[in-house]
Amino acid sequence: NPPGGTTPPLNDVDLIADVGGTATGNIIYQFDCTNNGTYELTTIATPTDPYTAVDLCDYPLQTTYTAKVQVTRGGLTATGTVTIVIAPG
Repeated sequence: NPPGGTTPPLNDVDLIADVGGTATGNIIYQFDCTNNGTYELTTIATPTDPYTAVDLCDYPLQTTYTAKVQVTRGGLTATGTVTIVIAPG
């Protein structure tokens, strides 16, 4: 949030994860702003769903980024990605 298409820099971007399925219990969220293998945020186990990582990511350049979220719940792990496009300034 926002989905992209704005001019650089795009700072303080929120990432939102919404977990579905039949697994129950608390959720651990891990957010990677650029899908580079380093999580900028890993939460403690929480019942909160959906979860918003507020002002987490900064995208300084005119390019396309991929943000990733990984969630773990009830012994199951799932990942999702979103493409963020930063348009010419």
